Amino acid sequence: LIVWMAPQEDTHGPSLAGKLLIGAGTTLAFSAVEPLLLAAGWWITSLPMFRWKPVPDCTAHWLKWTLIAANVAMTGLVMMPSLAPDSSTGLAVFSATLFGLAVALRHGLFPAHGGYLAAFDNGPLGPVKLLFNGQLAALLIVRADEFLPHTTLHQGLNVLCIIACLASLLTGLRAFTERKPRRVIALVLLSVSSSVLAGLA
Repeated sequence: LIVWMAPQEDTHGPSLAGKLLIGAGTTLAFSAVEPLLLAAGWWITSLPMFRWKPVPDCTAHWLKWTLIAANVAMTGLVMMPSLAPDSSTGLAVFSATLFGLAVALRHGLFPAHGGYLAAFDNGPLGPVKLLFNGQLAALLIVRADEFLPHTTLHQGLNVLCIIACLASLLTGLRAFTERKPRRVIALVLLSVSSSVLAGLA
């Protein structure tokens, strides 16, 4: 449906391949039973952004580094049980930290929203919207009991809920002062999806 509704210049070549790759990675992540496949889906959806070259002096390259950091945190989170099978307090806190970083960076929670905002403003709008609307951070929250130790599950989700609520408020207010249409779309999407993330948490 996205390909059918897209402008003609976005339905061939690298743009179409990027959209299909993002869709494939998102499908893999949502259908994954094994945590490693879930992490693989995160990496696959990010691949089209790694090959995209922003215009010079554009802050949209921040999105690449944000995605890399989120994917590394996600990979560390799923590898944690095999690398450190004991459930000490320090490891539980470290797992909760990796979980929070993966969610906040992948979703672009304030103040990590700059990459998404710049990419919406200057980048290929179709792939960026598809990447963001995959909502893989929300999927991770839904599956939180698989990755967070029970000792930190409740507190970790409470902290994420507060952060997401604040992010929703700040980006929503920021949208009222913005004049560029693409940035308004980005801020509204960030605000609404942050409130959904808070509700799930």
